[in-house]
Amino acid sequence: MRRLILIATFLALNSALFLLWQLRFEPIPGIRQFALEDLRPTTTLSPGASWIDTADGAVLSLKIGKDGNVPIALLQFPNLSPQQWLQVKIQTTALNLIAGHQYWKDGRCIMEWHTAGAKEPWENNQFSSVRNNQKTDVDELVLRPDRAPAYPLLRIENSGVSGEMRVIKFEAIAVQERLMWRIGRWLLALGWISWVVYLIGFNANFWVRPILAGFICLMMGIYFVVPGPWKVIRSFSQPFQIHPSSHEPTVKLPEFEEFTPLNPESSLGITRKPLESVERVVEKNDMALRLKLEFARFRPILHVLLLFFPTLVITCLVGKRPAIQLMVIMAILIEAAQVAFGYGFDQTDIVDLISDSIGIFVAVLVFAKIRQIRSPKLKALLDSHQPSRLERMTGNG
Repeated sequence: MRRLILIATFLALNSALFLLWQLRFEPIPGIRQFALEDLRPTTTLSPGASWIDTADGAVLSLKIGKDGNVPIALLQFPNLSPQQWLQVKIQTTALNLIAGHQYWKDGRCIMEWHTAGAKEPWENNQFSSVRNNQKTDVDELVLRPDRAPAYPLLRIENSGVSGEMRVIKFEAIAVQERLMWRIGRWLLALGWISWVVYLIGFNANFWVRPILAGFICLMMGIYFVVPGPWKVIRSFSQPFQIHPSSHEPTVKLPEFEEFTPLNPESSLGITRKPLESVERVVEKNDMALRLKLEFARFRPILHVLLLFFPTLVITCLVGKRPAIQLMVIMAILIEAAQVAFGYGFDQTDIVDLISDSIGIFVAVLVFAKIRQIRSPKLKALLDSHQPSRLERMTGNG
């Protein structure tokens, strides 16, 4: 019965997480949705960048010429005030786009965030790229500045060696977090901690330790599963449920000609030329993501350490068996979330799972060595994984 309850509540918590995540954002009333065509009058183009009119609408083309200069397009959102969240849909294609030696030298889309009055007004957030003859699916994601609110400007660059990049589709709308999410996430966090405590078994003599183990799992879940270390926020497999239903009244907005384009040079105090390439985008990413990017060759070691330390701590708190159960579940959830967010699953992810298993195994070995230390105080500290009253009654100890 207890196992059935654990499985049922686990599925219920994951379903609640999916629902809350998909309904996290809603459009801000009174702010229009911008399409690619809407940004055309406010676009600044460098040589090699141009608009192409097609039967399906305007397409932005960035083609590298004989001079090899980087074609750049800077698109401003007319009369859009500083925002905290911006949901975008984008689709790009490449035509014989030969990438350079650096990983970032291809066709790329960057959201520039400008904070008025700040000492460092520029913040670049690269969120899409394309090369060779790729044609991306319509990618939907939510972008956010480090210092919110901030003015968004869309920058498109073709930093490859030769070839052409085209932006086929682009839509953007300012969004905010729903009240349902702001309240529900705390209830969901409490539910996950309670689930971990129930899995471990409540021991009246050591009631703090299961709660601490649950808190560690919760922090790992927030940090590496949802939303993970990525700055760009993606939906779970299906698009965010952001847009209002078609029967809701639409807000009457001024015609495009009445908008006043934002002048970044005068309004935000930008000193460098806006159509110079930003070269390599150095984002203020999460520490975990920075380590992952900087030490890509040592990724297996990072995954070993990622599971080693939490496993060791939880083992010391509540014992070997629940620690292994929790960390195996965590390793699977980390990889499953990457698939759900659209990052895929390949050979490197198999290596990640193997590395996670090694981290768990090594942590259990280290715990066994620690237990061999002859110290009454240490023995009393570690003897916290005796079967709880619930486990003895149900025979699951």
